[in-house]
Amino acid sequence: MLSHFFRLMKRKIPVLGKHQRAITCGAFSDSDLLALGADDASITVSNMEGDSIYSFTCNSDPSMIKFNDLRRPADKGAKSDTMLSAVLGKKILMLVSLSDSENPINLQFQARYGDIVSYVWFLDGYMLLGFDKGYVVCISAHTSEIGQEIFSVQDFKTYLSYVCVSEAFEKALMVGDSQLKIREMNQLGEIFGMYDIEGEDNVLNRVETSDDGQLIAVSGASGTLNVFLTKMPVLGATYRDIIAILSSLTEITVLRESEKVPLAIFSVKLEPSVIAVGPLHVAIAMNNRAWFYELRNDGCAEMVCEFEYMSTVNAMQINYEYAVAKLDGRAQLHRMRNRQGAYDSEESGIMFPDSEHNNARLQDIGLTDSFFIYCTDGGHLHYFSLEDSTYVNEYRHVAGIRMIFPEADGIRLCFFDDRLDAYIYSPVDDALSKVPNIESTAHFTSCLWENFTVDRDTFVICDTNTLHVFLISKEQIDGICSLQDSYL
Repeated sequence: MLSHFFRLMKRKIPVLGKHQRAITCGAFSDSDLLALGADDASITVSNMEGDSIYSFTCNSDPSMIKFNDLRRPADKGAKSDTMLSAVLGKKILMLVSLSDSENPINLQFQARYGDIVSYVWFLDGYMLLGFDKGYVVCISAHTSEIGQEIFSVQDFKTYLSYVCVSEAFEKALMVGDSQLKIREMNQLGEIFGMYDIEGEDNVLNRVETSDDGQLIAVSGASGTLNVFLTKMPVLGATYRDIIAILSSLTEITVLRESEKVPLAIFSVKLEPSVIAVGPLHVAIAMNNRAWFYELRNDGCAEMVCEFEYMSTVNAMQINYEYAVAKLDGRAQLHRMRNRQGAYDSEESGIMFPDSEHNNARLQDIGLTDSFFIYCTDGGHLHYFSLEDSTYVNEYRHVAGIRMIFPEADGIRLCFFDDRLDAYIYSPVDDALSKVPNIESTAHFTSCLWENFTVDRDTFVICDTNTLHVFLISKEQIDGICSLQDSYL
């Protein structure tokens, strides 16, 4: 007997009388249908109430039942067609469109391929099959070309045990002969890589990827597990001419602009989601915790403090004395050391916006050596003096402000608003200058101020593929040039 258990309703529904012999395989569809295959050479499809919807008699015992929603390419507005697939007797692939359940299709393959050991649906209506004699075959399930072999190759000479596809990674992966082989998903004839899996376990039995394709896991028959990293997350931070990057999953490299030798390379206790760097420290964060490392002269760093914030840290900035974390709609500012000069993890700091300014949601933060600055979705721009611990300037824009980019040494800043315009703002006289329109419909993504004293009135704004260089004169902002690339 098989039962459905609905966790939210704490309700159990038995599924009875579906098969005469043992149930050996099954699968759920996205529309909550349950397909079951059994040793009586039959497949049944039921709804969540246990009622039989479809029943199929097979010519061999079924295995590897799967559902796939197939959209017909000729009609993009049509609803998807649910397909049911199963392997019969290790030799035949059964395909059934539930909208035409009276006409299942049985596909046979060349005898030299061997038995079907694994298959996967991918893209919209294509299937990749793996056979025990090392062959990999791609077919289409579209009506006009159903069963047609689009690609076939013998990837392994001794055995193949599993195939999978990562659409996020855009790769097809298969294991066999103590080897992981990766092919381009859209060009299966192109090999992305081949990797020998060394170890005591000579028989590999499965390969899977994480949802984002960043991790690949390969398991062995005796219980071994190898995990591979396909790409590094792009994570880094800057403070003036100091750059900190995540150079491996648990390693930080700190460099100074134009210098080839790193200032420091050190290991951290976990893979961070946020990095911040200052003149003397590097901070990493994960969830609502941050770990602070003090840079040393010997090229290393020492963890000196762990700090717990009020909620998840989305971004951080630090200077000589202070650290600020951007949380969900708020920010938390605190000293890294207490008044006695000791690192203090108990320092609660100040929350922004405070009760007097809590009329809009905080959108972005900026930290200079003198000010903490933040903007809101209501168009508010606030300057908070670190020395005096008080608000020293407030400005109200005509639209919500999304991002701010303060000068490192000055008091001006560049901001992007909800109207997709960019402005330069000075708190000295509330002067606001709109950055000239450029021939681009892309959204601005970042701004960088020139640090060099002679050129301190120069700044760069970028979108996804272009750098726009501007110069602030006494009367206007002039565009100097635009530099394009395929991706920035």
